[in-house]
Amino acid sequence: MTQPTLEARSGDARDQPGNGTKNDFMAQQSGSSTAHYAGNRRSLMVKRAYQRKYNKKKKEVKRRVELKRINRQKGTYGNGDGKDVSHKKDGTVFMEKASKNRARNRSRK
Repeated sequence: MTQPTLEARSGDARDQPGNGTKNDFMAQQSGSSTAHYAGNRRSLMVKRAYQRKYNKKKKEVKRRVELKRINRQKGTYGNGDGKDVSHKKDGTVFMEKASKNRARNRSRK
């Protein structure tokens, strides 16, 4: 028995929302963008290509390096404590629960 190719599986019913797959789980979890990408693989691939390109920009690399440096200085990098370095408006940094830090300033309905 031969395995189906990736091209043959891309439109497979198992990859569509409503069939108990990971995509279905993602569509149920949160907002409209998650549901959109769960049902539109091509859109998801375009988004990922853009994000890979964006993450390579020197400005973004520099920003991530700075955040890691601060995180290491605070002793929390890689220790699994769930804390992030968060920035205040005045430019100072402090430790904050990662979920709170990453949820801030996101679009809400």
